[in-house]
Amino acid sequence: MTYVMHMNTRFPQKISISRSTGRVWGSELIPSMAAGKPMLHNTEPVPFRLTPNLQTIMGPLNLEGIFAPAVMTAARCLIEPEGELEMQLSIFMRDEMNHWFTSQHKTAQLTPDVLRETVQSNSDLVVKRTSAMGSLPSVGNNLPANQTVVDNVAHAVNPLKLSQMDVLWMPYL
Repeated sequence: MTYVMHMNTRFPQKISISRSTGRVWGSELIPSMAAGKPMLHNTEPVPFRLTPNLQTIMGPLNLEGIFAPAVMTAARCLIEPEGELEMQLSIFMRDEMNHWFTSQHKTAQLTPDVLRETVQSNSDLVVKRTSAMGSLPSVGNNLPANQTVVDNVAHAVNPLKLSQMDVLWMPYL
């Protein structure tokens, strides 16, 4: 979800793990916006967190065998009812765009047409990422169905990309 929704500042102190259930959740997950325009934009070098510690906990069998299809299945669940994701996102994005224009002191520029356009373009970005991760392969394509997820996992575990992360992540690498 952090990759699909362009969320950044995913620092370790904002991640909680339940001792009794093992569930992982993040607090303060806020989509990041580009500096000068109301567009979702994440500048972090990795799509999601798969530090070496997480890789060790998951083990090679889970990381290379179960994780990618599970992520693809979650993405399929988001895009499966056609148009459902777009409707839900429009409500969320409307609030985010209102907040961006207010925090940038540009409420005078916020007309209904501008709001509609920015909500639509940001919703399209999220739907595009979700569809790329959860879409079925095309006929005649020799790539695996979850190739996009496999590519994202490769970026997430790349030591060069992990070394470019924020200093707060260094003890966890």
